[in-house]
Amino acid sequence: MQTTRFINAFAWLFLLSRACNGDKTYKSRPDLSPPQLNTTIPATSQVGDGYLFIAPYSWSGEGTPQSGPYILDDTGDLVWSGFAYIAPTTANFQPAVWKGQDVLFAYEGILNRFRGHGHGHHKILDKHYQTIREVRSAGHYLSDMHEFNIVDGKTVLVGSYTPREIDVTAYGGSENQTWVLEYILQEIDIETGDLIFEWHSLDHTSPKGSGAGSGHSSSTAWDYIHVNSIAKGDDGHYIASARAASTVYKINGTDGSILWRLGGKTSDFDLGPGVEFAFQHHARYVPGAPDTISLFDNSAGAGSAGKIIHLDFDKWEATLIQAFNPPHPILAFSQGSTQILPNGNALVNWGSANQVTEFSSHGEVLFHAFLESGTRQDDTQNYRAFKSNWTGFSPESPALVAEEDAEGRTAVWVSWNGDTRTTHWRIRWSSEDESSVMRSGKVIPRQAFETTLELPGKGPFSDIVAEALDATGNVIIVSESVELRRKFATSSTLKQSIESHLDTPPQISLGLATEL
Repeated sequence: MQTTRFINAFAWLFLLSRACNGDKTYKSRPDLSPPQLNTTIPATSQVGDGYLFIAPYSWSGEGTPQSGPYILDDTGDLVWSGFAYIAPTTANFQPAVWKGQDVLFAYEGILNRFRGHGHGHHKILDKHYQTIREVRSAGHYLSDMHEFNIVDGKTVLVGSYTPREIDVTAYGGSENQTWVLEYILQEIDIETGDLIFEWHSLDHTSPKGSGAGSGHSSSTAWDYIHVNSIAKGDDGHYIASARAASTVYKINGTDGSILWRLGGKTSDFDLGPGVEFAFQHHARYVPGAPDTISLFDNSAGAGSAGKIIHLDFDKWEATLIQAFNPPHPILAFSQGSTQILPNGNALVNWGSANQVTEFSSHGEVLFHAFLESGTRQDDTQNYRAFKSNWTGFSPESPALVAEEDAEGRTAVWVSWNGDTRTTHWRIRWSSEDESSVMRSGKVIPRQAFETTLELPGKGPFSDIVAEALDATGNVIIVSESVELRRKFATSSTLKQSIESHLDTPPQISLGLATEL
């Protein structure tokens, strides 16, 4: 009997601990478990304006607990958690302009862990974080996760992979190796879905060389090119980064022919000191410089870096303008991005190495952080990262919690996921004595994602609300009224509760225990 009583008490305590085992980052939003940046070099005054846009994820489940799109500030404080807004897999999350309005977009779909690409579509969100367009590849293709690059606010560049059965004996394959993974580049009108341009890799590039996959079936097709970025130049032609070939291709925007190759085994350019790259990502034209590109060099073993490369079309020489080397050695096996900011700084995302760095235009480190902390740090990855200004209008209502502790002190916590306009909060509450009820209030600066205030005096307090104020003092929104809740039971009351359950154990099924 005593053993049974002990087991019942232990089971009850176990269930209680499971129910309380939340992330506990925010009192007002215990459902959110955003990434916790491990900032090793705090942002200096020279960093560019704007927020960080990331979409960290974990293969093992031991990394970041809530994969999804996030907006953070330079201190790592949360601005918007997009957890469950885009699911199950999010990648390439960033701001853009479509039809003259600021928007957000991200890949949504399935991530093929073994092939390193996706099957899905892309979502465009407005400033209220509401989906205003889903963009899918034209035809019967499924969009890949790697690229979604809006051109002139009207069209978009996307890619897809599809297996194709061909004779590869001429390229060194056996008779049993007949399946090759082909890349399809498309430019699509976002509004109408009309196909503007389409390019098939096997029509213009050779599958001979490096890659992944056995080629014995459509599910193990030879991934010989693995395009991970596309950009369109002012001349109407495209550049595509092919990881498997360690090459950046320039593609004719009319007939799809290859105009030149940078890097790899058949480069049309002589590579100057420091230019050589391998397994690269995110090739882009540097704004205002059609003969200069930036990219993320994953590297073949010497260490990863962001790079800016100048192309001389008279001498067919490539010169390193600037390398962005990490503050400590980093080898990003996969993924990564290099964004040149409006002020000339560079934001480098280290992909599978789960880190991000902002550099000055001369390569000085201005900010560095891991995108997770503690035990989660090593099992978290992030495909690309961006920095930009953003004004968000949250579709959610402010979250408000008021709690009284055992000593009768009352504190409130308030947050508003995604809002960037609130600069102050006005907390209002009612209190009463023996003869009257008084209505009071206090204005406090917004402290971070969550703001805390201890109410003066002792209650009882009731009808507690929070008003969000903008920079001019105008009320943006008023929260719903909340009532006080008592702080979680102290150890002594918990012990009494457990002892009281020894004689009257709760009837709990194993299935319920699992759910809790």
